[in-house]
Amino acid sequence: MTTKSKQPSTRLFMLGAAWLALGGAAFADSTDATNAANGSACNDIRPFYWEIGEDSGGPVVSGQVGGTDYARDTQIGIASASKWIFGAYVLERYYGPPTGSAGATIVSALNMQEGHTSFSPLYCAFTTYVNGCHMIGSNDDVDSSKVGYFNYGGGDGQYAAADTGLLGLNTKTATTLLNEVNSYLSLGSDFEYNFPAVAGGMRSSAEDYAAFLQNLMDGTYVMSSYLGDSAVNTQCTECSSPFGSVDLHYSYFHWVEDQTGGNLPNGTSVSAGDGSFSSPGALGFYPWISADKETYGIVATDDASFQESYVCGVAIRDAYFQ
Repeated sequence: MTTKSKQPSTRLFMLGAAWLALGGAAFADSTDATNAANGSACNDIRPFYWEIGEDSGGPVVSGQVGGTDYARDTQIGIASASKWIFGAYVLERYYGPPTGSAGATIVSALNMQEGHTSFSPLYCAFTTYVNGCHMIGSNDDVDSSKVGYFNYGGGDGQYAAADTGLLGLNTKTATTLLNEVNSYLSLGSDFEYNFPAVAGGMRSSAEDYAAFLQNLMDGTYVMSSYLGDSAVNTQCTECSSPFGSVDLHYSYFHWVEDQTGGNLPNGTSVSAGDGSFSSPGALGFYPWISADKETYGIVATDDASFQESYVCGVAIRDAYFQ
């Protein structure tokens, strides 16, 4: 009796030790990520909220740094993180990249190669319709010397959205534009458009944006099969990139962090990328998905520069995967 009772106990002990070893490794990753979030790479964007998760469920690790201003359910402006949403909408609407001559123009617009380099999203705050956002000021100006080359901004996407021969969303308001996007993506209730700018007008929470990322990761959205697909060069004489000389690529309104290196406009040196997909916003909201589509992360603030938030988010990601 005594001998028999010891055998399963020994097995349980060994299994328990193995479980603790695995759990310890995961915990170490989370600890490293937490240390990075509280480290020097993230000092400049405090306060902020951050999280890392997988393709289902809640965050694996998360935290509030520098105060409680931002939480998982805090709705904030996400600026250019709106682009990823709109890119996913287009691919969902067309069951993949749109085809034909109009489709080619839409794809070119999503890759920012249509020459609308004078776009100002600030003007769009004074407009009611998608077309108004496209036409106001110099937003509809085209620099023919830039057509066919990557020039970052919201103008090309707004052009594709407003043109009746392309996406035909010209009469959509902020409310009806959201309804249109939601008819394909079924976003969480924290998503809304402040104004009808498809490339930068949204608000959301980390919680609802995480659900969007999980739908990209698990194959719910068509874009899951096209993350990083047919990515274009962002570094050339005719190109303009907010990443300075960092040689990332761009695909369907999201970044591919496959750079070999370079420097951000603020002088920060950036090391070789890990192939993650992302869509950082000018106000500091930085969402990403790992190259293997197994892990996502978010840095959430609306009071920091995208460069500082990007540096922080990459530091957290690197620490997590060490």
